[in-house]
Amino acid sequence: RSVNEALREKKPSSMDHRIVLTDSSTRIVHEAGEVIFGAGGAPVRMVGTVQDITERKTAEERTTRAYQQQAILQEILQLSLDNMPFDEVLERTLEKILSIEWLPIKRRGAIFISEGSVLSLKSHRGFSKEILASCGKVPYGRCICGLAASEGTVQFTSSVDERHVIRYDGMEPHGHYCVPIKTGKQVLGVINLYVDDGHIRDRKQEEFLETVAD
Repeated sequence: RSVNEALREKKPSSMDHRIVLTDSSTRIVHEAGEVIFGAGGAPVRMVGTVQDITERKTAEERTTRAYQQQAILQEILQLSLDNMPFDEVLERTLEKILSIEWLPIKRRGAIFISEGSVLSLKSHRGFSKEILASCGKVPYGRCICGLAASEGTVQFTSSVDERHVIRYDGMEPHGHYCVPIKTGKQVLGVINLYVDDGHIRDRKQEEFLETVAD
């Protein structure tokens, strides 16, 4: 509710918001106040409190995120148990990954499946015709996805760097999480997700994506 609405209703107002301190740290505060009106009905001052609720909000967000993570993992696991073609499982799995609101990824990505020493594009969202033409088959070791497959580790980039050898004119700036799908040491495929240019690598995001791949 806006302050103006509270003024019109002459009722107490409260809100939660973030503030940036002089050391550049961020805190979450809860402000509650009541407007005091003068004899003519005009507001003359506000009396209230400010409370630091950073720890409580952080704990609430952590609990909510843990619940959401478990829910999406259960949904993905259920897809593998349903009676549907494998390609449809991949399509619906990718849709679920890209729909996770708290995960700061672009709504663009793909799932590749290993065929010998080559990654074959099986499911994709938001790919341009140039990418589809270049990434239908990606040899191990080539570009970001190929490196994830050959090294068996998550490949992260915050920009189109020297590893991103597949390029085309007009390609917009972006980064990637490329996550290998493995059983033991054997790579079965790669999940390729796009992030905004300049995205900061986050270990918690990475661990969740590894769990999805598992």
